[in-house]
Amino acid sequence: MPKLIPPTTQLRDSWLAAREEWGRETHQDGAGLRAGDDVDTVPGFAAWVERLRRESDPSTVMEEGLVHATYWWIVDDVGYLGAISLRHTLNDFLLRAGGHIGYGVRPSARRRGLATWALGAVLPEARALGLERVLVTCDDATVSCPRQSRTFPAGSATSGDTCQSWVVGTFFDGLDRMHAMSTVIIDRPAGSAHPRFPTVRYPIDYGYLEGTTGGDGEGVDVFVGSAPGVGVGLCVHLVRRDGR
Repeated sequence: MPKLIPPTTQLRDSWLAAREEWGRETHQDGAGLRAGDDVDTVPGFAAWVERLRRESDPSTVMEEGLVHATYWWIVDDVGYLGAISLRHTLNDFLLRAGGHIGYGVRPSARRRGLATWALGAVLPEARALGLERVLVTCDDATVSCPRQSRTFPAGSATSGDTCQSWVVGTFFDGLDRMHAMSTVIIDRPAGSAHPRFPTVRYPIDYGYLEGTTGGDGEGVDVFVGSAPGVGVGLCVHLVRRDGR
């Protein structure tokens, strides 16, 4: 069964094997790996892991253009499967292209529901930070994205294979209205198994908005927190103007 853990030097060999699957020059969403990070040496890898841990501390002074973020690794009994990060705030760039949450799953572990599971596991962490709403964006070519909604209109601009979306003034208000006008159907309660991968269990309630249609032809996906006062998270993919 997968779980989220803080980055650790103990999984260095597994992480390096995953990097070879990605390709050394490939950007890994959610990993926090930047140009100049030396992960090939033991000391360099340890320094990178320590930096990831420090950046979750609000007292850490961040470089210009960067924001505080908390990083987790998605792991199982075999080793490293991927990473997910939660940015505590958004700057102008993240509003356009990155959002609050970044995540990536190593190629050999995809198509197992891990990205959806990890996103659900991080939403309560966002709530604990005081974030009532989070923005999640996806690359058009990302095959490990959770099921994505293509029903909500928003301005967008394209750059290569990336749909870099502007968050318009009524974006979150529109999501609130969509939620208010629909009935939430929970078809996978917290603790239930993924229908195709029974070792993956949902950490919080997962379902859809009745009467809506997402890009896969089914209802818009939602996560629902079970603690008092916890809201509903909708999975929304901002699309190109040509509908792709």
